[in-house]
Amino acid sequence: MRFRLRAAALLPLLVLTFMAAVTVAATATAEEPAVDEPFATVERLDRATLVAAVLDRNRDLAAAVAAWRAAGERPVQASALPDPRLSYAVAPLSVAGGNRFGQSVELSQPWPYPGKLRLAGEAAEARAEAVGRRVEELRLDLAHLASDLFYDLHLVDRSREINSFHVELLEELKEVATTRYAAGLEAQQVPLQAEVELTHLVHRDVLLRSERQRLEARLNALLHRPPSAPLPPLAFAAAPEGVPELEHGESHASTFAAAALVAAALGERPEVAAAESEIEARRLERELAALERRPDFGFMATYSSMWREEAHRLMAGVSVSLPVRRARLAAIEAEADAELAAAEARREAVVDQVRSEVAVAADLLAEMVHVVDLYDSRLLPAAEDQLQAARSGFQTGQVSFLSVVEAEKNLRTVELGKATATIDRQRRRADLERALGIAPGAPLPSDLLAPETDHTTHHDTAPGGAR
Repeated sequence: MRFRLRAAALLPLLVLTFMAAVTVAATATAEEPAVDEPFATVERLDRATLVAAVLDRNRDLAAAVAAWRAAGERPVQASALPDPRLSYAVAPLSVAGGNRFGQSVELSQPWPYPGKLRLAGEAAEARAEAVGRRVEELRLDLAHLASDLFYDLHLVDRSREINSFHVELLEELKEVATTRYAAGLEAQQVPLQAEVELTHLVHRDVLLRSERQRLEARLNALLHRPPSAPLPPLAFAAAPEGVPELEHGESHASTFAAAALVAAALGERPEVAAAESEIEARRLERELAALERRPDFGFMATYSSMWREEAHRLMAGVSVSLPVRRARLAAIEAEADAELAAAEARREAVVDQVRSEVAVAADLLAEMVHVVDLYDSRLLPAAEDQLQAARSGFQTGQVSFLSVVEAEKNLRTVELGKATATIDRQRRRADLERALGIAPGAPLPSDLLAPETDHTTHHDTAPGGAR
């Protein structure tokens, strides 16, 4: 009976607890923010959309922008006068007895030597400018990384398409081999060999799917999304914009105006601008170090009740620092000189790196134009004709199945090579964009392209001049 009574008494408390839990859960569910999906309305994901999403959502870039804002607040702090100081003192023994109560109040204001605050503010402003340039550098790096991963993803997708096509091709060849084996025209190992080749292609598809998942995880990390979040199907432009279309056999030695490319890169690259801002900051700090030999001042006003004469209780005065520690002052200037020299050396290193990157990127891009043309005009047609001839010969019993398999492998290799070259042509275009310091997808200035005026076309010739 007692247990039942206690249970009855606890029942209202349990009901209230349950209702409160339901209310809290409902409130949490209602206040939960909607999932921020950047590709909700994107049917096919192109490079520009992906890069824009990365730059909008990446947390490293957000942190860098916040650091830039923080650096932008330092010039005001560096150029401001030090805060005034208010001091109060009391004579403890004057509190008791009939003595005059002794107390004093002092207000003082430090005043640095003229020019110090201005130089400190300008140096802080130059350092903030360097931080801003590094934000631009990070933005370009993230855009280039996103582009590179986009091309990696597209290459995996294209490889899977080629792999799927050759799976169907080998299945057809296996059917032909099985029919010929049943008719006693081929040995048993022929259809078995086809099965082995099919298994290799199935295994390759598994590897490609796994590689695609890894690439998606890396892109989702840049996008501040869960690693397994799906990406829309990719849209890929077949030919890069702003790249000269050259005839097969042309030399690409002077496809790009190298001097114009380097000059454009030195004017656009944020790394160069950051290095120059750093030099300016170090130069201003060197001037500031020289002013350390100049004295700083101070102004003060004091009121003391311990003077009997009323005229003596309020006092005003000035103070001056004595920069007599010559060794310390010389060390400050020597440190500033070394920092300035280091900043100048870093800029020279950046310029050398930019020149190298531009030259390499331009040469590789021009080279890939010719590689793609070589695949289109010669390698792919020859591989297709070879497979067609091998298939026809095998069906009539004139060619062995091994020759057909070798022709299929050769075509598969050529198709994968062409896909890689086509995507690498886009990738090299992105490398040139990064080397020039321009936004992804921006057209290359026309004055940077210098098609050759005297192209030499090379043809395969037989002895005697016959084609």
